[in-house]
Amino acid sequence: YIIRSYSKIPLRKIETKTKNILRLGILQLLFMDKVPDSAAVNESVNLAKKHKLQKSSGFINGILRNITRAEDKYTLPDEKDRARYLSVKYSVPENIHRCAKIGSVRISPAKVNLASEKPVFRTYRKCGHGCIILML
Repeated sequence: YIIRSYSKIPLRKIETKTKNILRLGILQLLFMDKVPDSAAVNESVNLAKKHKLQKSSGFINGILRNITRAEDKYTLPDEKDRARYLSVKYSVPENIHRCAKIGSVRISPAKVNLASEKPVFRTYRKCGHGCIILML
């Protein structure tokens, strides 16, 4: 979500290693107070170069520097689109929020907070409609 909001290149066209390095850099910038912004950017660029992503290192540097300069680092989607809002807020795929079930009981998207609670299920499977069925 954050990479998409700062990049002009569609996410599907960005190499997986580059996306992962960006994710690590963004994590350090936004959620790790003890890591200076300059160190997070520098380490991300060095990591890209170490993995022979010379062309991506400039892209990574640009994206991360833009995040450090922005006043509002990121904004959550509008709460009217509840599934998208919860998906971004808790880093859980939208389809889980759209149609989560435990056994045969459907849980409202507002009640699903899988990121901050210990999961109560052992396995899951997809039903025919793209819903996730959580098996206790």
